[in-house]
Amino acid sequence: DLIESTDQLNINGLEKEPSVDVDGQIVSRDCQEISIDELIDYVPPFISYSTLRISTKHSIWKRDLYDAKFQSYLKDEEGALSESEQMFDPISSTSDLIPGIYEGGLKTWECSLDLAEVLVDGSFGKIKGHLLQSSNDQKDCYPKTLRIFELGCGTGVPSILLLFKIFYELLSQDPKKPQQSTEPILQIVLQDFNRDVLKLLTFPNILLSYIYAKLLLTNDQKGNSNHDEPLDPTADLEISDDLKQEFKTFLRDNRIDIRLIYGPWKALYKSLPPTLSADPSSQKKTNGGTFDLIYSSETIYCLDSLDDLIELLIRCSKKPTQRGLLDDSRNLLVSSKVHYFGVGGGTNVFVRKIEKRNGTVKVVRSFNVESNDERSNPLSGIARIVMSIKF
Repeated sequence: DLIESTDQLNINGLEKEPSVDVDGQIVSRDCQEISIDELIDYVPPFISYSTLRISTKHSIWKRDLYDAKFQSYLKDEEGALSESEQMFDPISSTSDLIPGIYEGGLKTWECSLDLAEVLVDGSFGKIKGHLLQSSNDQKDCYPKTLRIFELGCGTGVPSILLLFKIFYELLSQDPKKPQQSTEPILQIVLQDFNRDVLKLLTFPNILLSYIYAKLLLTNDQKGNSNHDEPLDPTADLEISDDLKQEFKTFLRDNRIDIRLIYGPWKALYKSLPPTLSADPSSQKKTNGGTFDLIYSSETIYCLDSLDDLIELLIRCSKKPTQRGLLDDSRNLLVSSKVHYFGVGGGTNVFVRKIEKRNGTVKVVRSFNVESNDERSNPLSGIARIVMSIKF
């Protein structure tokens, strides 16, 4: 399960029949949410995973692609052209994308690692502060919900690293006492075009981040953990029903609300969960609203979808008159290659469109061809950047 460089994106432009998911149901082009119960029930009894090193300081566990592929084939009905089959076919051929059917979510693209590193180094401290203050402050029975949104998440690397660190911190705290409010302290929404990407990879990776955090904390408490050498870099892991229930209980007790939504950006805003009021008696809840932190990686390659992406970023981001819970100048981040050969997208077109919508773009971090970072590829001739955007 190699990280893809996205130097060249090949597109299979053949007409396809409407796709169906792993349960044989036709996939809607509207956006829909998958319940946490459905996601947990879909996780198989055993998962094969590998350690993905993001930097010298950070690593995560992620499900192996072949393992997800095997599960999808077991679930597919004979004779049915499932969404999984249409997604996995380009992995073994020359196509990375099938427009309108598969948008590359099964692969881990290298810019997602860049974004994960910037995100955790820049935002995690404030997120941690909000979580600990909200969970320990008995005077504030109804703390505000910190809302985080990843668009085009795919395997979810940035969110997985963020959740891993959040889980580790919360697991290291004393058990939570029952609180009057059941409203979440943290809500994180992950969106991908394909339902099966979320079921086969994104959510299993979230569950793996919880297991990894538990194991690492146990070893730290025993004084025998070396963070530079990830535990069990590759293995098969049993996922018991007790473990699934434990994870659900952990999320509930720590008031963490994880939402996974699939579908195109054009229809996404009305399908987003409502902004949660600090006062549970309030009935004024409408879908959408703004988020305190938004990020996206490798999503500006397609010129046809840029306007929909930018419109969504504008509607979901905090305005200058709105004070976010993070109060951070980097609350909207996009990472990408400077140019995507074969599809025409890249940062120049994206920045021009942002500026036409009265937005500004600042480069937070760049990974040039000559950079010394371990993910730079001198042979590609393509630079990568992480951008901070304001509207």
